Amino acid sequence: MKSTYKDFRFLIVDDNEFTKVMKEHESKFYEEVSGLNFTNVFSDDEKKALRTLNKEYSDNTTLCVKVTDSNGAFVGWCYGDQYDRLTFTMHSSFILPDYRRKGIYSALVEFTLEWAQQKGFVKVVSNHVTTNNSVIIPKLKQGFVISGLNMDERFGMIVNLSYFINTNLKAVNKYRVSSKIEDKKVLGFFDYPFLH
Repeated sequence: MKSTYKDFRFLIVDDNEFTKVMKEHESKFYEEVSGLNFTNVFSDDEKKALRTLNKEYSDNTTLCVKVTDSNGAFVGWCYGDQYDRLTFTMHSSFILPDYRRKGIYSALVEFTLEWAQQKGFVKVVSNHVTTNNSVIIPKLKQGFVISGLNMDERFGMIVNLSYFINTNLKAVNKYRVSSKIEDKKVLGFFDYPFLH
């Protein structure tokens, strides 16, 4: 797995270090994101229930990446975790504005995809505000596909992206989207005799 890109490093860090980095730099991230602050939406009882729920949900694989330059200065981050038995979700990625459009984000995505494959995941997903072209376009160029759209109360219209590490799943997805069979082996993945 390539953990460097030019003069930049991708460091897998523990939750505590990642939380520290994120808290230090999150104001730069959130100034570009128009999101609903749930602390203003939920009652105290609901907040308490959510804290309990999230505290008990710790049985998953997590990736926390801190991106630094060659001098160790913070450049960005990536955070994600296991969605289900097959899927890894990239939740939050951020590169400081001065370091954008230099290929660092694409290299970070590549790093994350390689990590997910080494862990055994067969699919990586992410969700983005539909106007976030600086993230959506690099991911589409790297082989992600649009897998859906939905309305989110916090962020507005969201595009769902999927990357299929497993080529058979990719072929099945292409069949499900287009109903075209480009590879006959796809038919063998279904239990429907009328397809054969």
